[in-house]
Amino acid sequence: MAQNSNFDIQALLTSQPDQNLPQWRRLYQQIKSAILTHKLKADLRLPASRTLAKQLSLSRNTIISAFDQLIAEGYLVTKPGSGTFVANISPDQALFTPNKKPQTNHNSLNLSQRGREITSVKRANFNQVWRYTPFQSGLPDLTQFPRAEFAKILSHVTKTAAIDQLDYDYSGGLKPFKQAIATYLGASRGVICAPEQVLIVSGSQAALDLTARLMIDIGDDIWFEHPGYGGAHSVFAAAGANFHAMPIIDDEHQFQTAIKSCPNPKLAYITPSHQHPTGATMSLKNRQTMLQLAEERNFWLIEDDYDSEYRYDGRPIAALQGLDQSHRTIYIGTFSKILSPALRCAYMVLPPQLVEPFNAALFNAGINVPNIIQLALTEFINSGQFTSHIRKMRVLYNTRRMALLDAIDEHLSDYIKPMSTNAGMHFAVKIIHPKLQKLGDEKIAETLRQNNISIRALSLYGLTPLSPEQQGLLLGFAPFTPRQLTQATLKMADIFAKLCQHP
Repeated sequence: MAQNSNFDIQALLTSQPDQNLPQWRRLYQQIKSAILTHKLKADLRLPASRTLAKQLSLSRNTIISAFDQLIAEGYLVTKPGSGTFVANISPDQALFTPNKKPQTNHNSLNLSQRGREITSVKRANFNQVWRYTPFQSGLPDLTQFPRAEFAKILSHVTKTAAIDQLDYDYSGGLKPFKQAIATYLGASRGVICAPEQVLIVSGSQAALDLTARLMIDIGDDIWFEHPGYGGAHSVFAAAGANFHAMPIIDDEHQFQTAIKSCPNPKLAYITPSHQHPTGATMSLKNRQTMLQLAEERNFWLIEDDYDSEYRYDGRPIAALQGLDQSHRTIYIGTFSKILSPALRCAYMVLPPQLVEPFNAALFNAGINVPNIIQLALTEFINSGQFTSHIRKMRVLYNTRRMALLDAIDEHLSDYIKPMSTNAGMHFAVKIIHPKLQKLGDEKIAETLRQNNISIRALSLYGLTPLSPEQQGLLLGFAPFTPRQLTQATLKMADIFAKLCQHP
């Protein structure tokens, strides 16, 4: 039997909804919570919308909107001529209990071993970094994205795309796009490949993840730069790899020590043209040594060529892949650093024997790039606009790089010293002041972030703790004007001076 609706509902609506929600949505959540916690009993007839509006001091439209949603989800039912009633919901029908926190213990979630590895890996929280403020690294100047030109091309290819180009793509990328990339890489990076060896994926992180899926079993040994790129570390750690530090400088003793500690790795991850994060360039001697070892010991080389387009002093350094005669190198490049991360487009150049396995893995992962984006980038490259954009950005970034170096020399030379600065969109600096060394780079970076200076410590990238002499900071310059960089440098100098005043 339906219960009487002559009661004050406000006393039963005790939950605290999100105050940022619309008023009708807050009321919906309160009534829903009261139903699920049985404060509003099954078959209870609710007051009419006009009565409820007066009780709650709300508009009738607000009441009706909340009721309509609750009726649609089955929490309330209407009976013609009788009114609106609380539905008879069993505990099994309640999908959740309000205010009860979900389980967060990974052991209780019944995850796979790989799932537990993934969730246990510490990843950078980019929400804690002040985006778009000096000295944020890893970003191009997005204000320079060629919007008008790209929009025109995008509109054109959308109108003219063939029917099969609007279909699913099971070939790892459209043939014209692969051809355009192969031609560009051959001319600019010395990469030797046929178009069939190119695989198109939705970002360099996706390329690394595919590699880990195919190459790494839990417990496999890999060589990894120390310090090295955090995104790659996250992927390989989640795959269960055992990391062995590989030196990034021309030190024969360190190189032999690394070989002795792990003589037969499954793969080696390297950034030879612009080492991340230090900015060092791998010498020709070390490149040849790596290729020789990969052939002799039967492991794969993962060459991440993430921002090699930007070299400011001397001739461009050709990719290691072009020196590889034994087909042991997996080459990774991206459009994120040249154009925009929003395109979600990267590419791999695979040894011929790996093309089929990677295509199979790509099919399972579903991390393809939309065909329309591929068509637009194909035209952008083939029309010459791509290389023109690179030349323009190289000049712009070089101006900013020089402005930052000048500002450091003038205002920060007592505290920090630039390391390799002749390539890329960032460079690292060593901490040379004894008091700052004593504080450590992570503490310094945290202090700077608290003052709205976006910066990262080199220690974040180490496989093991870095010594005070190895510690430093990562300074991105690409997205920022010379004025912004100089002002941030002055601010940093003031902070450093205050830090060094303490005993």
